[in-house]
Amino acid sequence: MPAVKMSWLNGPLVMLQEARAINDEESLREFMAEHGEKIIDQLGIEVDRIEDEITCNHPDIVHVDLEAQ
Repeated sequence: MPAVKMSWLNGPLVMLQEARAINDEESLREFMAEHGEKIIDQLGIEVDRIEDEITCNHPDIVHVDLEAQ
């Protein structure tokens, strides 16, 4: 499955194609082993970006912490 190794470098569209090609539990395991941590890291980066944008646009806000319950 060489496409898995390159998909993160090629962007989300290739990764989406890989996700659509998942057809069994083993394929899902391989996909998550390759991409799971990267997906979580990207979500964290996006949350940080949103928090920074809020504090930049609203200087009166001292602390922003977006978390799920």
